[in-house]
Amino acid sequence: MFRPKKLLVLLSVLAIASMLVSACAPAATTPAPTAPATNAPEPPTRAPTAPPTKTVEATQPAEPRPAPSAPKSKDPTTFTQLSFGDPETLDPGFDYESAGSNVLQNIYEGLITFDGPALTKFAPSLAESIPEAEKTTDGGVQYTWKISKGVKFHDGKDLTAEDVAYSLWRTMLQSDPNAPGFLLSEAFLGIDDVTELVAPDQSLVGDPEALKKADPKKLVAACEKVKATATFDNATSTVVTKLVHPWGPFRATLAGGPWAAVLSKQWGVENGLHYRRDETLREDWCHLKGGHAPRAMAVINNLIVGLVLHLKWTNLAEARRHYDAHPREAQHLVMQRLL
Repeated sequence: MFRPKKLLVLLSVLAIASMLVSACAPAATTPAPTAPATNAPEPPTRAPTAPPTKTVEATQPAEPRPAPSAPKSKDPTTFTQLSFGDPETLDPGFDYESAGSNVLQNIYEGLITFDGPALTKFAPSLAESIPEAEKTTDGGVQYTWKISKGVKFHDGKDLTAEDVAYSLWRTMLQSDPNAPGFLLSEAFLGIDDVTELVAPDQSLVGDPEALKKADPKKLVAACEKVKATATFDNATSTVVTKLVHPWGPFRATLAGGPWAAVLSKQWGVENGLHYRRDETLREDWCHLKGGHAPRAMAVINNLIVGLVLHLKWTNLAEARRHYDAHPREAQHLVMQRLL
């Protein structure tokens, strides 16, 4: 009696479970019907039409802005130049930096200069023409320069061939490792520093005190060798420069900077580029070395220089020659100042 009832319940549960499984299964998808292919041509594509252009009314042009006013100088008689630095010196034989070189090349001239912006073309300056190199018997080369006539220095003195030779000697004889003398000594003598003529081991380079103590005979021989690199003839206005070997950049060296600038020899000696009191008043020749004697002599020399300048002399050596010839006049002036 109870078994059929249990069986009925079990069948009912299985039927319900079957229905739940059917409800959770995904529904079958039916493919969408495709449209039948036709041979009808597609309609032509129309070009897009641009919207009508709107008429722009003419407008008045903008008034031009006034040009900015040029800066005004506080002193229109003075030229002011912006520079990145100041010259270390205005001595063309010593200066080897851009600020000083820019100034010096507007003051001095050399034998030749660059021909415009070209760095391999040259034009005569104080020379009448640019000579060709001539071979010498010792394997070197030489150039014979004809110096232009009618050229005057700032003090009115005429340019001479001796001035040209002197200027080249002076640059080489400066013997300063920070100066441009090596540019000439390399070409003329084949050495970096002229002191190598005295001490080939370069022990005297940059040591002026040791150079003063060197053998005087060697010093004189070195000076003579330097002077032999540039010989002159004032009568024919010619200078012969002799190089120990061919030197490709020789022309560029002469044109490239103030180290080859030409100075007045007389002005250089008398106004103190390398002497002044020493050459004109013989201060370094004084043998009074003990006690206060050197200082006393320096005071006396300074007194003489100051007195000469106070009397409107512009050339110390010329003043000395005048008072040497008129000692009473000199004595009167000194006593007048002291009393």
